[in-house]
Amino acid sequence: MGTPMEKIKAYQQIESFISTELAEQVAAEMEFNDDDLGLRLDGKDSEYDFLFRCHSLGEIDKIIAFEESASRLTRTVTVDFLFVLKNGRRLAIEVKTTQQPNKSITSAKRLKEQREFAELMSAELYYAVFIEGDWELFSAVYVESKKQILGKESYKVSEMEILGERYFLISDPITLKSYYREQEKKPLYVNIPETEIKKWIIQDNDLGYAEKFIIEAYEQNILTINRPNAQKFMIIILALHALFSAAANNHREVIKQKHGRTLVIDTSENVVVLKLSDFLIEPVYNLWRSRKKKGIPRKFIAHLVDKDERELMTPAMVLMSLAYLYEKGIRINVLSYTNEIEISTEFIDAFPEHFESENAANV
Repeated sequence: MGTPMEKIKAYQQIESFISTELAEQVAAEMEFNDDDLGLRLDGKDSEYDFLFRCHSLGEIDKIIAFEESASRLTRTVTVDFLFVLKNGRRLAIEVKTTQQPNKSITSAKRLKEQREFAELMSAELYYAVFIEGDWELFSAVYVESKKQILGKESYKVSEMEILGERYFLISDPITLKSYYREQEKKPLYVNIPETEIKKWIIQDNDLGYAEKFIIEAYEQNILTINRPNAQKFMIIILALHALFSAAANNHREVIKQKHGRTLVIDTSENVVVLKLSDFLIEPVYNLWRSRKKKGIPRKFIAHLVDKDERELMTPAMVLMSLAYLYEKGIRINVLSYTNEIEISTEFIDAFPEHFESENAANV
């Protein structure tokens, strides 16, 4: 017989607020098996990922979570979250984390009941749906018009942009050369004020401490980052982690050198599409993975959202870093959709404010 879902939910409620060691002790005491801590909790990981993305985009003023156990107790159909945006708009959000294309995401009866709840909250009902690796946001009006069945092409009517999401098309291959050393002598680091991480030392559990980064395109040097200029330019490496992770997944070459040094060469595809939220959350996930941690940093995300603290990466940092690449000749366009028609705008036309004052490198 499987572990009761109420038991798993109780664990989920406290897991984000205790240490990893204590969480493991609690899980052992509650006699969870691998399935309980794996697949059945993956949905919760996805929920945290969605919250992290939305919060990092900077357009939400307040997030209120509704307890599923309370809704069962009162026999009231609720939603997962209420987002109050900075412009005053209120969104009642139901999160669907395991959606397969062309399958129903809810019933007509439940949609009607959730819409009634949203109206009580003076909010519009929306469904956040994880389809083929991407979060999309659909109005209840659209979901109802499709009889609760969403296909692969539904992303063209996704409304993630109301939360501040943006889509970037990068049309030139980027190469990142990363130099690491086993011993910590003079590692690269960056200061990130007003966050929990005051001094971020760039390192990798397997490769050692970062000494130098070189960004290239078509074998032409775009930027070299070493210790003398690290504080001025290192934020670009952090801001563009999502692009470099995409490059690592596409093609990676690891070259062992003398004196405990390693050179890693990552090269992206000719065309890459990334979201603003990818750039915003990837530095944190990269730091988490580099310490050989599993899953996602739920405790960190919960603290960030609850305390409404400044993110490690802000939209302005990402946009200024992309502007730097654009000024160096990298082709970058911003994608949007109107009436299911894709519109592509050059980066400089979409964000002219990043080219009107100081150099884009001053992130």
